[in-house]
Amino acid sequence: MDEDIATQSVPFLSNTFHQLESVAFWGKSGGKLLSLNTIIIDDDQRFYVYTLLDWFSGAFSCRTLPQNLQIVGLSCPNTTVDVDGSCQTCKRVCSKFPLERTGDIDLCLPFATCNEIIQSREGGRDYLQSETRLMQLLGKSHVSSSHNDFYIIGHDYEVLSELTRMVESSQVDVKKLNSDVMVKAIKKRHPNNISVYYLSEDSFDYLKTTIGIPISNDLLDPDAIRLENLDRMSKHIIEETDSLQKSMGQMRSLLRKSQLARQGQDPPIQRVVESGVLPKLVELLQRDDEYEIQLPASDILVNVAAGTSEHAEPIVQLGAIPSLVHLLRSSQSKIPFYAAWVLGNITTGNVPNLRELVLQAGVMPPLLKILEDHQTFDVNSVRYYVWVLHNLCRRRPHPDFKKVSPSLHIFVELIHHYSDEEVVRYACVALSWLSDSNASAVIGALKDTGICRLIELLEQSNEDYVRRHVLRILGNIASGSDSQTQIVIDNNVLPCLLNLLSSTNEAILNYACWTIANITAGTVEQIQAVIDASIIQKLIPMLSDGPLLQQMDSEELSSPSMEEAVKCIRMRAASVVTTCTLNSNSKQVNYLVNQGCIPPLLDLKETDFHMPRLRSHAKSNIQKALQVLEAHHNSGGKDDEGAVLDTLNDTGVCRLVKLLDLPSSNVQADALKTVGKIASGNESQTQIIIDNGALPSLLTLLSSSNKDILIDACWAISNITAGTVEQIQAVIDSDVIPQVISLLKEGSLAVRKEAAWVIGNATQKGSLEHVKYLVNQGCIPPLLDLLTVVQDDTKIVTIVLESLKNASQVSTEEMPMEMESHIKYILDANNGRSMLQELQHHDDDVVRQLSTRIVEMHFSSE
Repeated sequence: MDEDIATQSVPFLSNTFHQLESVAFWGKSGGKLLSLNTIIIDDDQRFYVYTLLDWFSGAFSCRTLPQNLQIVGLSCPNTTVDVDGSCQTCKRVCSKFPLERTGDIDLCLPFATCNEIIQSREGGRDYLQSETRLMQLLGKSHVSSSHNDFYIIGHDYEVLSELTRMVESSQVDVKKLNSDVMVKAIKKRHPNNISVYYLSEDSFDYLKTTIGIPISNDLLDPDAIRLENLDRMSKHIIEETDSLQKSMGQMRSLLRKSQLARQGQDPPIQRVVESGVLPKLVELLQRDDEYEIQLPASDILVNVAAGTSEHAEPIVQLGAIPSLVHLLRSSQSKIPFYAAWVLGNITTGNVPNLRELVLQAGVMPPLLKILEDHQTFDVNSVRYYVWVLHNLCRRRPHPDFKKVSPSLHIFVELIHHYSDEEVVRYACVALSWLSDSNASAVIGALKDTGICRLIELLEQSNEDYVRRHVLRILGNIASGSDSQTQIVIDNNVLPCLLNLLSSTNEAILNYACWTIANITAGTVEQIQAVIDASIIQKLIPMLSDGPLLQQMDSEELSSPSMEEAVKCIRMRAASVVTTCTLNSNSKQVNYLVNQGCIPPLLDLKETDFHMPRLRSHAKSNIQKALQVLEAHHNSGGKDDEGAVLDTLNDTGVCRLVKLLDLPSSNVQADALKTVGKIASGNESQTQIIIDNGALPSLLTLLSSSNKDILIDACWAISNITAGTVEQIQAVIDSDVIPQVISLLKEGSLAVRKEAAWVIGNATQKGSLEHVKYLVNQGCIPPLLDLLTVVQDDTKIVTIVLESLKNASQVSTEEMPMEMESHIKYILDANNGRSMLQELQHHDDDVVRQLSTRIVEMHFSSE
């Protein structure tokens, strides 16, 4: 560049560059001549000055640059960028400019790059740790604001970070860097006629707190918003001094989390409450003719109410709610917004009485009127207004539906007209809570187009939270009448539900299954629609832990919460399958069973019943599964015991037997019926029950306090003792007989009858040793005692007499005389002879023949 051309390009540099003593850059604030040879350079002129520096200094070799030239605050315009993105001019500064002058120029290179170049120079490492460098960094600041008699100076974060790095990596004693050093560094950086400087709040906090420089509080911006000034602010507000508006503005800023987060503090809401300023703020809300007072008062209350319910309650107790509702009708655009925001914060917490107070104050009409004009607002305002409205509709206990139902049409309109996720989210959440109270009213507001929109959200929304609440709305509708359920189906919800069953989100899976279960609780045609949509096929694998664990988030599989979540989803899926049986036809029941639903439905562990969320579902689903199994074989399916085994398979039988140990009498009763049914089949089917460990469980059940359980347990055991000699031996080896005989003695009449069948079958099918064992266990006395109370029950009288005949027949034909004498003695001791003789005159031929036969066997010689 030619020197004449260069100087002419910046007219005010009419003298040669080396004649200047100081060049100061102050940005766009304009400049004035501070001394004869000191020039303030405007922002638009800095490129030319920088270019002149580069040219006159011979690429900063300083051949022509006078030593006394002070360069202050000059910044690289960043226009000479190399292919690698770095500025060649700034690189020349780092590599050729005098070390002690390098820090005087604001370079566009990162500090790390500058330091790397400087370190490669002779003396560069020492310079980077020097006091000169430190002073340059302390002074490397900008004017954040100016006043008539002082400046507020701030530092960029990059400068503060570099200063921190230097202090931490060198031997600099930060305690020596006091306020005087700070002021000296600032004045060198900012030469001017104003001698008073203050640090901005951010710079002050960082330098004093983070770096640890012991600078005096006198250097802090006098208008800085500090917690220690809170009482002074409150005093000005309460007394309405001339500083009222200024103090309100400062308090608003103090309560903003974003400002205090940098100080490592939470908003001092409790301090504001304790300052006693709230009554005055509530009073100021009523100044309708003073907009500039109402607005900051509302904003402060917004931040106070944003705390906890304990912070919001004092505002309510001071009677602010009616005033805030009144402000919703203000003609000043911002006033209704802040008033609604306060009301929204008041109703956010889980304190229903605060919500009720807001509703009682008549908030609905003005709030709905605002939202009816939602198209005139920016989307952020709509978000806040709909958030407030949705707060009034959610949480338990549900609000009075009559008070909140006018909001229905607004929520429906919002989900139609907005794609904004927040607006849609709040509207869907509110509709889901309203559908809990009155699904019919929600259907009326939605109509077909609204339901279509909800299903569209299920398919398209990126927010699981939105989809969860949409599912809740649809599930509530489907839980109504059959016609309501049909509306959901007709809007093509089933394919969407099928897709949602592949979700990894617990809530989505739970709500999807719940919605489907409400549909399958409908008509045969509605159940068939679910089947035709392939939903049952998708649900069957979800009845087992394994597939669900693979589907859920693998990072959380080991957590207890994930384990419980998987079990909950299993229960929901099971409820779909079992609910299908309520109104299904035999073909549909057979379809469910043939899809393999029974074994996994029975695969529940005892721990499932210890989880409150699962207990009722577990009991209900197992019970229904067993009922489905029974229905399958009683309504068009196979009706033999082998078919039951085919349905269950070996794994299913094992699970079935384990159900006998679950702590639920309802489940045990249904499981017992199925176990007994299988045991009543052929010998191989009976053996399957034994091989799967049923006898120890049946023994435990013989101690139940439930009469029905005792009856069914004895019935199942009697089916086993009707089997082979080996199977009777298995019963004996399990110590079941002593407990059966105890029930034969002391149980209720119905239980004693079933216990008699156990003994009768064992004497009929058992060996000599088995009969001897039964007699020695004392079975004859309770059998004889039973005869005294069952004279009219021919079947039981017959089984008792068969037992006595079998025992007597063995004793006379195969046992020694002492056994026969033993039985005769027992009969005599228990009035058996007279009972038998009396039964010889019974109306039933079989009874007469059996009693006569026993008498002849033992008493014919007398």
